[in-house]
Parts: sequence; structure tokens; C-alpha cells
Amino acid sequence: MGTPHTLDIINQVQNLINTYAIDSNSNPLYKTVAIGAVKDWTEAWPVCEIMIVEDDTKHWKDSGAIRDTQGFRVTTAVNYSTQTPLAAVTQFITIRDIVIPIFQQRAYLGGIVQNVGDSRVKPGSPKISFMVLDSGDYIVHEFIVEVRQDYYVPIGAQGI
Repeated sequence: MGTPHTLDIINQVQNLINTYAIDSNSNPLYKTVAIGAVKDWTEAWPVCEIMIVEDDTKHWKDSGAIRDTQGFRVTTAVNYSTQTPLAAVTQFITIRDIVIPIFQQRAYLGGIVQNVGDSRVKPGSPKISFMVLDSGDYIVHEFIVEVRQDYYVPIGAQGI
């Protein structure tokens, strides 16, 4: 028997960022790492937001197996208007080059979160864009950490 552990996964994604998104002096790369959205990026940048954005499930009735696949968007934003363009791009690339490998090397959450069979950066999901908000101009990087959970439900009494 089993159940999905989606809340545990999103919390672990945040924990991985807080633990491994550090510079060579062990300083955090982000000022703010939040699940959901940060309402005002003015004093929060560099900011990281984590949100569930994809959800799919498949059930095999003969075995009772269930496969849940979720996508967790990790968004990085660096202020582009309060520092030189070179400083903003340098900070942005430094963060990107540290954060992507976290989810290519350490994101296998099996053993940490029950029922996780696989997790990694979803191919084709990384995107770079610019955003203009009241608090300034931002360079933004987003990608999806795709996580697969496998579990079973009992066959019989529930009519499965």
C-alpha cells in the first residue's frame, strides 16, 4: 500500500536548494527561497520560487500499481536594473551553473522521500526570459524538476 508524498517532495526540493545552492565560500546564492510565490521581489532577489506546475497519474488495475508524475518549477530571478548588466548576467549564470546540477546529480529523492522512483530536470524545460515588474527589471531562469512516484493500492475490497 502507499500514498503519494508530493508535499514531502516540494519540501525536499527547497531543502536541496538551501543546502547546495552555495558559492565557493559557503554563502547562499539566494536571498530568498520560497515554496509558492514571493509577492514582492524588491528586497528578495536573488529569489528562488518553487511551485508544482504539472501533475499526471496512471493506474494499472491488474497489479494495483500507481505512477504519479509531478513537475516542480524552479524559478530564479536576478535584478537587472539595480546592478550593471555584466554583474546581473554574471550572478545569473553563476546561480544557473550551480542549481541545474543539483537536480541532475542529487535530485534522486528515493531514500529521502518514500515512493520516489526517479527525478531530474525535465528535458527541454529550462527557459530564460526577462520580466518587468514595479520593483524593477529581472532576468529569469525557470526549469521543471520532474519527479515520478510509484506506489500500490490493495486489490479487492476497493473494487480496483
